[in-house]
Amino acid sequence: AVDVLRGDWGRVVFGMGVTLAPSALGYLLSVYLLSYGTTTAGVPQQTMLLAITAASVVYLVVAYLTGRVSDRVGAARIFTVASVLSVLTPFAVFALVDTKAIPAVVSATLIMGVVLGLLVAVQAIIVSRAFPTPVRYSGASMSYQFGAVLGGGPTPLVAAAILGASGSSLLVAAYIAGLAVLSGIAVWFLPREAEEEPATAAGEGALAV
Repeated sequence: AVDVLRGDWGRVVFGMGVTLAPSALGYLLSVYLLSYGTTTAGVPQQTMLLAITAASVVYLVVAYLTGRVSDRVGAARIFTVASVLSVLTPFAVFALVDTKAIPAVVSATLIMGVVLGLLVAVQAIIVSRAFPTPVRYSGASMSYQFGAVLGGGPTPLVAAAILGASGSSLLVAAYIAGLAVLSGIAVWFLPREAEEEPATAAGEGALAV
């Protein structure tokens, strides 16, 4: 861990940035949205639970399918598109939940499931590839853990505080959107040196021949 912070602290910082959006959206879906939907929007608890469960299934399916195509499309490209969607998603989600209509509430959680699946499917690939092999495990782990603490853990508390102080879900959505913007920027500053290793090795082999 000391070696990582001494020589690759920049990668850790940008790796944390990449982790912000997936963590924030994950906690928004699994923790805060249930509380907001039932206590603030007035949606029946059973409806919220079923909607979140359905979104979790969609999230798993999307993550699996995205993982299968990420090598062809590019993990950074997928993450960038998902980050843009993550900026818009919180505003749509709160607007839909506020209607209290069951189809709208289910649509809101399913949208979150899709976007979260896109993010999470490539997050680990992006972060782990950024670190040299000797410190890859430590670097990726620190990036994820610190990013989750900053982006995910406080999200329900910060969201509740913002809503309590302002009474506006738009500001809560803006907070989540801000984290998504940071993730979208961080992914393009994070080195991708591991992606270049196969090509470099192939080039050296060709020169040797």
